[in-house]
Amino acid sequence: MKENEKKQILKRISTTLEGYDEAYKDCFLCPICLKQIPISNINEITIAHILPQAAGGKDTTWLCKSCNSKLGASSDKWFGEYL
Repeated sequence: MKENEKKQILKRISTTLEGYDEAYKDCFLCPICLKQIPISNINEITIAHILPQAAGGKDTTWLCKSCNSKLGASSDKWFGEYL
């Protein structure tokens, strides 16, 4: 995904969040850890595959880099054991 496209998506998310609380202006809220990240810190916000990409997962969500790393490793392990 191009950085400009990513910025546009994150800006839409921020605008929606801002409707609930002005403190979320130009911010992303990780749905897992609830960490608030400025969208200008774009490298800390990542796309996460709900099912591992290696298993054909195409549905995605947005998470902070830390949560994506933690959940990705544990879901890959769980999914591998399941198979």
